[in-house]
Amino acid sequence: MSILSILASTSGVFMGLSSIPQIYKIYIRKSAADISIVTHVIIVIGALVWVLYGIEIDSFPLIISNLIGMITNLLILLGCIYYRKSTRY
Repeated sequence: MSILSILASTSGVFMGLSSIPQIYKIYIRKSAADISIVTHVIIVIGALVWVLYGIEIDSFPLIISNLIGMITNLLILLGCIYYRKSTRY
């Protein structure tokens, strides 16, 4: 593995983890009122395509980094759905 591929893999993982502060904020405040669902749906779809492409070309770093991003953004979507539903009543 070259230094550039190690840096790219590390960067991909950190970018996937970058949603954790937003997840924390949603679940601590029990509110997702200002979060755009459409944005995170687009991110999840894009990450899924990259995961599938990573599987096709057998690229473990591509799969892992995008899988992390997909999971974190799915957690944001779940928080949006759950807390938006519960505040309507």
